Amino acid sequence: MSDNFYSAQAGSENFAVVTNAAGKTITLVGALNFDTSNAKVVMMFDATALPSSGAVPLVSVPIAAAISATQPSPSSFSFPTGLTVQNGIVVACSTTAKTRTVDTTAGGNCKFLVVWK
Repeated sequence: MSDNFYSAQAGSENFAVVTNAAGKTITLVGALNFDTSNAKVVMMFDATALPSSGAVPLVSVPIAAAISATQPSPSSFSFPTGLTVQNGIVVACSTTAKTRTVDTTAGGNCKFLVVWK
């Protein structure tokens, strides 16, 4: 089975519906935070659309504030044996750690990379 990948093609974003196909196995999620004032939390959901605020993520990883406008902070997490989702893959930047809180920055603060089979 070959790998698929998602990467934002232009600019940054606050969330991405990576795939809404069931039974996919995630092997890597990476993100960049372009916000120089605030840390973010990258959240991954087993969903077909962006969950509402207050939703509990499947996985979350903190990401520090960017060093400067041209030096975003990176973060990533991998699943060497894979993490299979039942519904689909959605990633989002949150301003809080335990549940999703919408980052309403116009144009977004994050950029995502997701690899799955």
